[in-house]
Amino acid sequence: MPRETLQDIISSFSPEKLITFFRRKSNSFRQAREEYMDVSREQFRDVSKIGGIKFADVSESRLIVVTARVVKPLSERSGKKAQYDVAKKMLAAGYYDAGIFVFYDTQGSFRFSLIYPQYVGRKKQWSNFRRFTYFVSPELTNKTFLQRIGGVDDNNFLSLDGIKDVFSVEKVTDKFFEEFRGVFEKTKKEFQKINKHTACLWLKDRYLDKEFDEQINKFAYTFLGRIVFLYFLLRKGWVENQKDFIRRVVADKNKINLYSSVFQPLFFDVFAKKENERPQTIKDIYHDTPYLNGGLFEKSDLENEMEKANIFILFDDSFIRDIILNFFEAYSFTIDENSPDDQEVSIDPEMLVKVFENTLAEEERGKKGTFYTPREVVHFMVKESLWQFLKNETGLDSQKLHGFIYDPEFDLNQFSKPELRFVDKRLENVKVLDPAVGSAAFPVEMMQVLVHLRKRLDVKVGRNISEVNLKKQFIKNNLYGVDIDAGAIEIAKLRIWLALIVDYEKSEIEPLPNLDFQFRVGNSLQEKIDDMDIFRESASIQKDLFKSESEYQKMKKKMIEIKDKFYESDNENQKKKLKREFDGMPDAFFGDMLRNTINVLDKQSDAASFWYILKRDEIKSLRTYSEQKNILLEDLAGKLKHVRDKVFFHHDKNGVLDTKKIWQEADIVGKDVGEAIQYLFSILKELYEKVMKKSYNFDPDNSIEENFIKLLDLAAKNGFIDVRPENFRNGL
Repeated sequence: MPRETLQDIISSFSPEKLITFFRRKSNSFRQAREEYMDVSREQFRDVSKIGGIKFADVSESRLIVVTARVVKPLSERSGKKAQYDVAKKMLAAGYYDAGIFVFYDTQGSFRFSLIYPQYVGRKKQWSNFRRFTYFVSPELTNKTFLQRIGGVDDNNFLSLDGIKDVFSVEKVTDKFFEEFRGVFEKTKKEFQKINKHTACLWLKDRYLDKEFDEQINKFAYTFLGRIVFLYFLLRKGWVENQKDFIRRVVADKNKINLYSSVFQPLFFDVFAKKENERPQTIKDIYHDTPYLNGGLFEKSDLENEMEKANIFILFDDSFIRDIILNFFEAYSFTIDENSPDDQEVSIDPEMLVKVFENTLAEEERGKKGTFYTPREVVHFMVKESLWQFLKNETGLDSQKLHGFIYDPEFDLNQFSKPELRFVDKRLENVKVLDPAVGSAAFPVEMMQVLVHLRKRLDVKVGRNISEVNLKKQFIKNNLYGVDIDAGAIEIAKLRIWLALIVDYEKSEIEPLPNLDFQFRVGNSLQEKIDDMDIFRESASIQKDLFKSESEYQKMKKKMIEIKDKFYESDNENQKKKLKREFDGMPDAFFGDMLRNTINVLDKQSDAASFWYILKRDEIKSLRTYSEQKNILLEDLAGKLKHVRDKVFFHHDKNGVLDTKKIWQEADIVGKDVGEAIQYLFSILKELYEKVMKKSYNFDPDNSIEENFIKLLDLAAKNGFIDVRPENFRNGL
């Protein structure tokens, strides 16, 4: 019964229908109308308390129910802060434990929010609140809202904790991730079943079994990633101004060949092409859908190769209808990034991190080091990193800087105008690297915090830069990421794009930036190939590899120029050309290094004296130097080819830098090595002292790394840990 009442409310909202719903949902609900006049007439009308619940449990908590009509049409972002402020003020004035606030517009949309003050011990903190919201619209299916709020279990409304449970974001997202994993596996099976004698045979002719499986995984990831992104765009109404565009098309039984006739044209001929470049048949269907660029909706190299070979990917219509209507349409999507104290009960961009982590098998997660870091932890890491950065860079009062970063109400007048400009400049030029970027949780949160801080500073220093422009600047000049997993890099770029489009209005949309050179596949720990430091920038290696230092600098300068052109380009052919040119430069680098190695070997009067050959018993056993040299070169060339795509080239004001250099020169590193070693040291110290029953004395004259190595040696020698400390020494 309550669910049917909710459906009626969605069809035609009114406060009276809401009163009926609460009466049916809770026997403790009491109607009590009270008008609130102390609100902005420019934003709100008819603000009324319509009733409340006094819970009969031991807490005896009091909850109020309030409705308010908003003046402007309600979107998921519009007026959120003003609505939150009104609710907090009303709760604090009446000393209520919580409130359900329903803000609605004349178009039938409404925001259904639970808001309550946080506690410290048993004391309410009237300056700290939490808000959990369902955004409801007649254009959406609203299935999550109907299931959670209108569910048959009325026990949830017997206590405040029960009501908090039906507003739980975690329960909704956990269900989504569990089902997404199933959809991911189903997509792979469907691909192999329908394309068994076409695309799969073509792939098997070109790849070994393991590589074949990786290609299937990558395609499934790309396909579902595009659909997820599509649903975020639908939420903004960017596909023909219809939030339900895909649902209506897919539900139409007269539509056939849905993948090739609906999704592929939308991805490749609409999102990936400017309006004047779209085929006429596409223009006839899509009149008001923007060009996005960015790379996600361009055909991959594999898709292009298949097309050239006249191999076309197929999906059964029943499969497409199943995943769209029974999975994606069952959830709400929001383009807003949730924060710990303000969350929408829906799938937000941050949840892509969990999607990535949950679609990997448990053993694969361990191998790849893929583990989800909770939003609250990332939020703290970002703010703590920025605090340390500003303390080191500015020399200003530590507590004032802490207040500026952590307290949104901090009075900026505590700093002088020159000090504020100084801080703003440091934040503008900060370089942030995540060497194990995963799904970009750290750089995205860093961007959000940096934008917030600089917007506050802008007012004081006399500047007025929009959030969109600030984000674009940070993305292009400040944020970098590396991951050994190609799938992680694709998800990372997807998250960055989503964080950018959240601030665009459709009329203002610009092509999304290319991120291929900001977020790269690479191994952040790769510095050596068989003890050869391939990125050493000593005078000797530069002399061997390049005719002069200026030639080395020319290469770096050229790579920067290519990257900047690529970032700005919206021409697919030009981007491919630039990418080939950029990717060819490491090949030239490694080719020079291999030729240099040949020269080194040829200069050796005694082959056995060469450091590499001394280590290789199978080479030493050969009779001739020529045989030794050939095996060495073949082995080294193989290793260079293997590591070629794992190299991460990065630039800053000084040019293209190697991985080791990045770690040294980046202002903020996402997973700071020093902190990691300190953490491992504390664990190992505790283990050592328990096993050995004696304390370990920290040598203050040595670094944490040196103490860590010493402790590893002791642990290994005493047999209670199986490690090779020399490997750690080489890595450090």
